[in-house]
Amino acid sequence: SAFYDCKNLIWCLAILGGLAIGIPGEIAGFWKAHKHYGKLPWSVLFKPAIDMCNEGFAIRKALAFTILKCKDKLWQDRSFRFENITEIKNYFFHVFFSRRVFFKGDSDHVYGLGDTIYRPRLGKTLSIIAEQGPSAFYEGVLSDDICDEIQQHGGIINRYDLETYHARVKPAIKVTIGGNYTAYGVPPPASSAIPLLILKVMDGKKNKIESMKKKKHTDFV
Repeated sequence: SAFYDCKNLIWCLAILGGLAIGIPGEIAGFWKAHKHYGKLPWSVLFKPAIDMCNEGFAIRKALAFTILKCKDKLWQDRSFRFENITEIKNYFFHVFFSRRVFFKGDSDHVYGLGDTIYRPRLGKTLSIIAEQGPSAFYEGVLSDDICDEIQQHGGIINRYDLETYHARVKPAIKVTIGGNYTAYGVPPPASSAIPLLILKVMDGKKNKIESMKKKKHTDFV
């Protein structure tokens, strides 16, 4: 009912805002893969990303285009402003850290092509996960902040959701292409089945065209 009302369609809530956020599973998935196949220490894996967050990185065309395109939405986002007195206590925290991710200082000018962008909050978060492991994210020092941030945007994820989340290893889906190659994908609810189906259809058409060419050549001879 949070996403669909027969009298008033609010499907956009499943795309934008707090209700569009599922339980973050990336960290748990990385940890599961690391435990099975990892060779380097867990903390070492985070260092390049942490350095990039703290030292900054240059904005290239694709990111510059997206930031400019979404400028108004970013400015109007709830975390970039406050509407009433109860939100004032959070205002300076959100403005200083969130708005300055995309906007230059206190202005309404976004960072553009060639500018350097910094992600200090993300860098700090990654540092904590690197040092303390995934438990810091799902049942530790970061959990309450994650839930608060989601709920401030209208989401419903709580501490219990994070604490009871775990990653599962499922068999990959696969298709044979060209007789000699196997393409693998992530099973549903991921969308790998779609590109695999497209590859399989294209492979079938290729075989059909080659068969037709051979037939025409035979007929001609």
